Amino acid sequence: MLMVLDEEKRKVAAKILQEAAQNNVDTLYFNGFATGLGFGDITIVLQRNQKSVLVLNASYTIAKTLAIKLGELVSFLEEKTNQKMLTTDQVHECVAGEEKSGTKLTES
Repeated sequence: MLMVLDEEKRKVAAKILQEAAQNNVDTLYFNGFATGLGFGDITIVLQRNQKSVLVLNASYTIAKTLAIKLGELVSFLEEKTNQKMLTTDQVHECVAGEEKSGTKLTES
């Protein structure tokens, strides 16, 4: 399901996703990232299990638009599921609290 408010934009997004699937465009799973700011663009280093796997460079305009669109998607999911998603910073705060209380946490 595509969450796009404007019907025309939804059609364009659906076409892009369909073309990507048909053309076997590479996919990449990541569960971490780091960001950097340059004089003309931003850099995003995608990580999987704390290892860098891909570097993205984007203009400020694209980066801001991406941030807004991702925020809209997460907000949509939170609204539909009635569940607030935790950020990694929030998870870290919770885990750090457990470690301080003496509970041993292990990685799986």
